[in-house]
Amino acid sequence: MPSETTSARAYPISCAPRGEVRARVRRLVVTAVIAGFAYSGLSTASYGSCLGGTSADGGFADRFGNPTDVVPTCIDMALRPSGALYLLLALIVLGAVVRALQYAHDEAAALRALDLAGAIVIVVALGAAAVAQASFFSISFDSWDGTSTPPIPRWISVDVVVSPMAV
Repeated sequence: MPSETTSARAYPISCAPRGEVRARVRRLVVTAVIAGFAYSGLSTASYGSCLGGTSADGGFADRFGNPTDVVPTCIDMALRPSGALYLLLALIVLGAVVRALQYAHDEAAALRALDLAGAIVIVVALGAAAVAQASFFSISFDSWDGTSTPPIPRWISVDVVVSPMAV
């Protein structure tokens, strides 16, 4: 005969969570929204450079200063927030709410799960913004000419525009 095991839930299925848990869920959602806006602001940047210029005689010079007949290229890059991070923040919030409402054995465990998720959301958003900024501004035009994929992690969203230098 199969044995039936029951686990104690924090709340019966037909009963809504108590006020403190609902307040923490709201706080977690607000924290995630604010962290998302902070990530959006901190992971937006632009950077540009021309690989060469004009020489003293009116001609063109390449990026090493050698005279050339070819118009030098300019590279403009724009760092944008990645949609993958917003999805990750939403999954963290959803996972914490499910854990708090279904798998927590008492109200204290539910509150701990929601508080931990709030801290994780903040760390993930700020950490992703810091990695994005550091990776973006570490691109050296001395070793990269703009014709290939920028040497940064794939989850960072960068638009690259390569154009001839305006004379």
